[in-house]
Amino acid sequence: MHATRSMVMVPQPQGIPPRFGRPRGILVMGKMPSFKPARSPAPAARRAAPGLLSVPAVAERLDVSVKTVRRMIDAGELPAHRVGRLVRVSADDLLVFLARCRFGVPVSR
Repeated sequence: MHATRSMVMVPQPQGIPPRFGRPRGILVMGKMPSFKPARSPAPAARRAAPGLLSVPAVAERLDVSVKTVRRMIDAGELPAHRVGRLVRVSADDLLVFLARCRFGVPVSR
């Protein structure tokens, strides 16, 4: 195969797939294609499942203290999830709790 100014044959390391369907070993415009490694996921401690709120976030939404929210969880009024030492409240459970606490609207438990 004969090379032009824009195409130069350069051997690529084994195991790297060709980019954009070009034949293996062809370099276009004198630049080597860059291969970025896959990005690692965030640490599990920083990731929160969607729809789970921390106790301070629940307290802020209800405009009560953190201690009051913890009392409601301990009394069984507000369902919570424990993951190790972390306590999380589902956003759906919070909405059900608020519906149960509404005056004049009978909601079965």
